[in-house]
Amino acid sequence: KVAEGVRQPPVIRTVQSILAGLPKGASQTDIAQAFVRWFGSNIRYRTDDDMSMTEAGLQWIHLNECRNKYQKCEAVEMVYDAPQILAQRYGDCDDQVLLMGCFLQLAGIRWCPVIVALDASTPREFSHIYLVASLDGKTVPIDTVNTSQPFGWQAEAPFRKEMLC
Repeated sequence: KVAEGVRQPPVIRTVQSILAGLPKGASQTDIAQAFVRWFGSNIRYRTDDDMSMTEAGLQWIHLNECRNKYQKCEAVEMVYDAPQILAQRYGDCDDQVLLMGCFLQLAGIRWCPVIVALDASTPREFSHIYLVASLDGKTVPIDTVNTSQPFGWQAEAPFRKEMLC
């Protein structure tokens, strides 16, 4: 999906707009930080738990609430493409990694997705995805979902962790 996203005009225009606000000769770290700030102001986190398959079809209803209204309730993993994420201004962690990956790639920055298991009740199941990027010769974690944390933050001591590159 990233290969498709980097060719999409809305994605290209957004990256160009962000880069235009940076001083000439900005470092890779400056660029990545500008992207993270943009995410913090423009993309809100929305879990896929808000989409459920019911006997009435797909419903925008949280899985917990679904069980009170419908007999059949199954969580649905929604996967959006980069222009959809830009248009709707929300996405879960995998959507945000996709869009940030497009941004970084368009800026010529190498990156890699990282999946982690963070839930103690299901320590073998992956529950979050973020990315690491090669910024000015250093590998730096970037988690656009947790923008309240300092740049370079990553969850400590996951039960499992895999880099997907």
